Amino acid sequence: MNDLAFGDYGRLIFPVDRGCWSGNTLGGLDYVWYNYIDPNKTVEITNYMKAHVLAGDMIFYDIYTEEKKVADPEKRDTGLFFFNPA
Repeated sequence: MNDLAFGDYGRLIFPVDRGCWSGNTLGGLDYVWYNYIDPNKTVEITNYMKAHVLAGDMIFYDIYTEEKKVADPEKRDTGLFFFNPA
C-alpha cells in the first residue's frame, strides 16, 4: 500500500474503510466480506501490479475530477484498477 511505485493510489489497493478489516499482516488479515485470503497470492498479484507500473503501464484510473472530489470527499476513495495481462 505504501510502496512509492503506487503513488497516491497505493492506499486503494486494499479497502480504505479500516472498519471492515483487522490484522496487521497478510497472514493475519481478516475482512468482513472475505473468508479466505491467500497471502502468497496477494503478494503475487501486488508484485504483478508493481511490475506493470515500473514498466510504465497505467494501472489506476482516477475517475473523478479534482472539482468533484472537493465537492464530495468520498470520491477520493474511488478509482478503477485495470491492467492488461498480455
